[in-house]
Formats: sequence, structure tokens, C-alpha cells
Amino acid sequence: MNTEFSIFCPYLLHVNIDDNDHTITSTTTQLVDFDANLFHKDVDFVTATQRAQEKGVQSFVVPGSTLCDSEKALAAAEKYSCILAATAGVHPYNTESIVLNEENIQTLRHLLSSPYCLAVGECGLDFSDGFPSTSSQMDWFR
Repeated sequence: MNTEFSIFCPYLLHVNIDDNDHTITSTTTQLVDFDANLFHKDVDFVTATQRAQEKGVQSFVVPGSTLCDSEKALAAAEKYSCILAATAGVHPYNTESIVLNEENIQTLRHLLSSPYCLAVGECGLDFSDGFPSTSSQMDWFR
């Protein structure tokens, strides 16, 4: 019997452990850009993905930093599912510009249920200078 698992990190690493003789084999299958802000206003999607692929990047995870950005990331992941996955969330920097209400919570839940949504993100807390108040961030993070 073998134990197999994959680790998602900058490289997707596949590990196989032989349970009989405890030998370990691993293969690196692809280079992944897991924070690919491909839809930023200063980024040309086609040029950015082509240049990255020329350097060996085979796939991309596009983060959602607002509800609108999350929708765009998921639409792109559906259209380019062979190379893109997406996340859905609200970045701490955007917590004061998006009203926290039941409608937006339901929208986020809907986005997270998409088969093209790999994870929750952007999300978290950031207390750096210039970021929204702690209470605003905590409300969205809860």
C-alpha cells in the first residue's frame, strides 16, 4: 500500500511513500503563481500570462480582493480553466469600502461555492499604517 499526497505551494509537489519499504519518491509537476493579480489596471492579462509561461509558470491563482474582483477572477477562471483558478474574498484594505450586510455576505458565500473558487482570499487582518480600522477588518473577518 502506498500513501500519496500533493502539496500546493509555488511548486505542486506530488509525494508517494511506499508503506512497505518506506521509500519516498516525489515529482514536481508545475510552477504555480498563487497570487497572480492579472486583472490589476496596470497589467495586460495576455502579456503577463505569456511572459510567465515562457519562464515556466504553468498555472495561476487569481485572488479576489473585493466582491467585484472576486466575480471577475471566477469568470476568468471559468473561461481559462486550463490555467487559472480563483479565490473569493475581501482584502483587509477594502473592508471599509464594502458594506458588511446580509446581501454582501450572501454574495460572498455564493462566490465561494463556485467550482472555480480554490480558496477564501484575500482575507485576514492587516494593521499596517493606512489600512482600515481594526474594528472594520474584524467585522469582515468574523
